[in-house]
Amino acid sequence: NIEVLKWFTDYCKSVKKDCYLVAEVWDGFSAFSKYYQSGIDSLFNFSFGQATGKITTTLNMAGSTNSAKSYADALCFAQKTFLSYNPNAIDAPFFTNHDTGRAAGYFSYNADKIKLAWGMNLTMSGSAFVYYGEEIGMTGSGRDENKRAPMFWSNSNKEGMTNPPPNMETQENHFAPVDEQLKDNTSILNYVKRAIRLRNENPELARGILTNIPLEDEETCAVLKSYDNSSIIVVYNLSETEKQVTIKKSDFAYDRIRGYLSVNSQEPKLDGETLTMPAYAIVILK
Repeated sequence: NIEVLKWFTDYCKSVKKDCYLVAEVWDGFSAFSKYYQSGIDSLFNFSFGQATGKITTTLNMAGSTNSAKSYADALCFAQKTFLSYNPNAIDAPFFTNHDTGRAAGYFSYNADKIKLAWGMNLTMSGSAFVYYGEEIGMTGSGRDENKRAPMFWSNSNKEGMTNPPPNMETQENHFAPVDEQLKDNTSILNYVKRAIRLRNENPELARGILTNIPLEDEETCAVLKSYDNSSIIVVYNLSETEKQVTIKKSDFAYDRIRGYLSVNSQEPKLDGETLTMPAYAIVILK
C-alpha cells in the first residue's frame, strides 16, 4: 500500500508540483503514521479524533494517561513521528467525518466540552478539517444516514434546506440551528469561528514545530510552537476549575496574551509570569 501511495503521490506531483494530497488510512497510530514514508502531504489523524481518540479520552476519562500532560506529550510525539517518516509531513487533524458518530454525543451534549474539544482540535499543527454540522453540535449516530443528516440551518426558514438521505432516522438536535447560534456570542458556532480566526491570525498554530513545556499541575499543559523565527506558547486548562499557571519569561520570551478561547464570557489574565485561566480555557502567549 505504501509503495502504491508513493507511486500515486509522485505522479500527481509530476503533473502539478504544488498539489496537496491527503489520504485516509483508518487505523491505529503506529500503522497510519508509516504511510508518510510514501511522501504524501497529509494523513487524517485518527488517533486524536473520533469517540476513542486522544481528545475525547482526555476530556472524558481520569488518570495520568488521560491527563492534560499526557495530551501535550501525545501532540509532541505525533509530530516527531510524522516528521521522522517525512520531513515535509503535514498532519491532518479532524474530529469526525461522515463515517463516525457526531462529536456532541461523545460528551453527552455538554456544550463546554464540545467547545473545548474543537479548541483542542483547531490548535493542533497541520491542516485541520471540520465536518459540516460539527460547528453547531449536530446530532447523529448509529446508521450512516444519521451521520449525514442535512445541515441544520434554521427552524423557521426551511427554504433551501437539503432533504435527508433515504433511511435516515429522525434526529433530535440538542442545540440551536445556524441562524440562532450566529446571534449567540457563547454558542458552539461562534466558539469554532473564534478558533478558526485564531488559527488564521497565528501561523505558528498550524505550522509550528512543537516543544513540550512541563507544568506542575497535570490538569494543565503548555507547548511552544515555533515557525519562521516566531514562537507562541499555547496553554491548556483542561479542568472544570480555574487554574493558575506560571511560565518563566527568562525561559520563554513572551510579554502578553496574544489570544484565547473561553467556553463562556470569562477572560484569562496575565500578571507578570502568572496566568490565571478560566475552566476549559486555551490561551496563546507571545
